[in-house]
Amino acid sequence: PFPQDKVVTYKYVGDVKAGTIEPAPYASEFGISAYLHLKQDKRDAAHPNTFIAALSNVESGVYNGVSNVQDGYEVYDSIPEAAKIIEHPFAIVYDDLGRLLGVRINHQEPGWSKNMKKAIASMFNVDLHQLDLATLTKPKSFIANE
Repeated sequence: PFPQDKVVTYKYVGDVKAGTIEPAPYASEFGISAYLHLKQDKRDAAHPNTFIAALSNVESGVYNGVSNVQDGYEVYDSIPEAAKIIEHPFAIVYDDLGRLLGVRINHQEPGWSKNMKKAIASMFNVDLHQLDLATLTKPKSFIANE
């Protein structure tokens, strides 16, 4: 799903919101912003579509209060030292068609970090045989069984 022998860098922004409308508009929100770096890992011949992923420059934003309708945050803060584990590298394994096979994460990482890394890996789960690469100039949608 990614170019071979190159580092690919994405700007990653995630948003989690929960709130109420009645009796008053109120929201609890969490945002994260980072750079996501991906590079092929050639050490495992049995899984040639393994990529090492790492987040860098991670910042977060938190809001609790009267709901406002803006999307995203204007102010992000550096994450605390205890949360820096989110920046530790992890491996994402895909099959030849770009379908996610699994994620390798250090077993000592806390559950919240593992869950965020699994969510990031699942965003790139693309069933490539469903795509006609010759016609990618037009938007296309499809349904894939997972």
